[in-house]
Amino acid sequence: LVVILLAGCGGIGEARPAETSVPLPQTVSASSVLTGVITVSFPENWVARAARGEVHLGNSQAALDAAGDPQPGQIAGTLMAFPLPLLPSQLGIPSQATPSQVVQQFVRSLTAEIIERQTQFGEPQTFTVQERPAAIAQGKITQQGVTVSAYVAAVDGGEGYVILLLVAADGSATEQFAMARAIAGSVIYEPPQ
Repeated sequence: LVVILLAGCGGIGEARPAETSVPLPQTVSASSVLTGVITVSFPENWVARAARGEVHLGNSQAALDAAGDPQPGQIAGTLMAFPLPLLPSQLGIPSQATPSQVVQQFVRSLTAEIIERQTQFGEPQTFTVQERPAAIAQGKITQQGVTVSAYVAAVDGGEGYVILLLVAADGSATEQFAMARAIAGSVIYEPPQ
């Protein structure tokens, strides 16, 4: 479903505390000369890989390999960075956009090139990550008659945005929303040098 998920390489680092009650004991970083470095924490027993500056996460290897088309019991996602100078060309949005505007534009981009895909998201909720603004929205993505729960978060990293897209085939929307917000809340962004 989610064409943004890509293959990759990377490493698992040391755990660090999250700004939430959801335990996130593992950490992974991804780097790219174009987009900078994303470091994020994720739950125990989940798997992650870094690919061309993006982080791919899943609650199992099968979920990670499903490339955005989760099966029952699976949840997976991608984190990607957009340095401020790239926002206009990559997302079609001004570099001074708010986290809520970034979330809304990213949701619109999910259907931009795939006519048979439909999205239905609520209004973004704002929160704070390490004293920087962030926003998250939950909704549904439907393609070829299959609907999945989806969560999109945008974290202001100072000199760019990190966007999280998390999708799940089933399960508790409340728990998944808390998980998505916790993962987004652990993001550290370093712009390209």
